[in-house]
Amino acid sequence: MRITTLLLGSAALLCASSGCTLLSDSDRYIDPSEDASVDARVGDASLHSRDGGPDASTTPDASTTPDASTTPDASTTPDASTTPDASTTPDASASPAEPNLIFITSTTYPGNLGGLSAADAACQARASAAGLSGTYRAWLSDSAVDARTRLESASGWVRTDGAPFANTVDDVARGALYFPPRLDEFGNDVGEVVAMTNTTENGVAWNDGCSGFTGNVGTTLSGLSSGASYMFENYAGVDCSRGGRIYCFGIDRSTSVAPPTLAPGLRRSFQRFWTPGGGIQAADAACQSDAESAGLSGNFRALLATDGASPLSRFDLTRGAWARVDNAIVLPTAAEWATAEYFDTAPNVDATGSFHFGNYVHWIGSASPAAAGTSASTCNNWMDSTLTATAGLAGTTRVAFFSRSENRACGLTFTLITCLEE
Repeated sequence: MRITTLLLGSAALLCASSGCTLLSDSDRYIDPSEDASVDARVGDASLHSRDGGPDASTTPDASTTPDASTTPDASTTPDASTTPDASTTPDASASPAEPNLIFITSTTYPGNLGGLSAADAACQARASAAGLSGTYRAWLSDSAVDARTRLESASGWVRTDGAPFANTVDDVARGALYFPPRLDEFGNDVGEVVAMTNTTENGVAWNDGCSGFTGNVGTTLSGLSSGASYMFENYAGVDCSRGGRIYCFGIDRSTSVAPPTLAPGLRRSFQRFWTPGGGIQAADAACQSDAESAGLSGNFRALLATDGASPLSRFDLTRGAWARVDNAIVLPTAAEWATAEYFDTAPNVDATGSFHFGNYVHWIGSASPAAAGTSASTCNNWMDSTLTATAGLAGTTRVAFFSRSENRACGLTFTLITCLEE
């Protein structure tokens, strides 16, 4: 059955052979007939600011289609023999210093997994294949069970490379992540691929999830492994016949995780809301104001291009790397901001460390952090809110997505800038 989407301003029609359903802007869809690369776009509504403030940023974005590496292998079926005991609870005797693991599967699956228990079995099988001990649950929701409840009382997760992922179930659900879930069970960085979740940024079900993940008809919600925000779970609809990978969470322990204390010489980064107007000096002043209010020392500037100059040209790239205020280092060196394909984590935390930005419009003014801007790409050097400028998305670790070349109206509200210490 072919399913297509017609974009109608802030709404859309999801059409199949049985008819059409009117969807809100939050229910947009990845068309399985599109180019299989994550760069393929569906319409121009994929990148937008949130008109309702931080809590309004919680709708999935249909701007991408699954990476070709996520096409389900029809021969792949979960190993039902490894289904974990539903009575499993975290082991209180486990060392509090030993965290749980989280990984994205190296294999892809169709929507018909055989139900949530079979998805758990698939996670268990992948963990066993990589020699990972413990009990694992899939981050999936159906109409009866929300993903957040499936982790029980577990807390404290790290990736298979040891990098911290998140502390609590609430942190996972709202996308308060240290580093994105880009590593599979073998420790390979998969980059940006699609994972089925059927789960919104609150950790709750989006719909019935491919009939409880027992069928290949309809759509389910998916996330991007490159997301260092709720984008990891809540990004776009994907056809159940196409499916994707699965996130697998260890559930045996209750502990806490955090990045290590920063070494001397590292600099701070954060994001804040800003609407263009008043020039780049106004953006710098906004960054400095937030830094001082949060008790951050040093001088801060906005990562923005101007006519003839790149965003990074405003900073000394021979000095220390930038880290978020929660100590997660964005890249090992400042110079790598000019050449990296992926950040290690997104610079998407505010100056207080209390809010993680997801699918928000992020001003940059050029095609990449190292590319020069023009008057046309920078709202006339950030002076005129009636024009347009180049923008990307805040909550992603893929640099081309962070600064992708799409023009947005400069007068949009709830749009962001990245602030970096000089």
